[in-house]
Amino acid sequence: MRAINWWRIALLALALLLAGGAVSMYLLDDRPAKVLVLARDVPAGQRLVESDLSFKNAPRGALPPGALADPEAAIGQHARGPLPRGQYLTGRQLAPTAWRALAESSIKLPVGWSLLALPMEFEHALGGALSPGQKVDLYAVAKRSAGPAEILAPGARLIDLRSPDGQSLAVARSPGLDADEPLGSVLIALPRALLARVIARIESSHFVLATAADAGP
Repeated sequence: MRAINWWRIALLALALLLAGGAVSMYLLDDRPAKVLVLARDVPAGQRLVESDLSFKNAPRGALPPGALADPEAAIGQHARGPLPRGQYLTGRQLAPTAWRALAESSIKLPVGWSLLALPMEFEHALGGALSPGQKVDLYAVAKRSAGPAEILAPGARLIDLRSPDGQSLAVARSPGLDADEPLGSVLIALPRALLARVIARIESSHFVLATAADAGP
């Protein structure tokens, strides 16, 4: 009987230890961090100045890989592509020289559209079975709710799939990704009128991509 009680105590202690670890991980992921965001829209190739930047406090788990916190890492750098107001800033979005010609020649966007980088896990992008240029629907699912997915940007365009360190995973690949390679973020093109709505959900939601319901051009 005494042995059985010891087993129960040991199992209870293990359960408490695991629960404590899970809570600690959640709290660490939810700790606020002060990072840089764009204070205004920045076109491709433009050199960033101090007035282009502002700070924002956000949970660490909501930040894209490589989010910058030091203005010195951004001031004087050039935007590799169009950067919308409110977007978190990462080193992969910047270059020491102007990339305007490259950005405009490699990515042709419709008038009134912009690029946006979003954090995304592998399973939220159809397991990587998506290719650049594909028409997609962007959904948001609240992180702390079991509610249904909400469509934010129907008919967006997938531009690139990126690893957690910002490297392109889609160059010269068709279709999609190798299942062994982790996905950290996606680069999509969407109507500029939808930017604010999508950016406002970055902290509170997971994003999911699906093949567009309207598969037309």
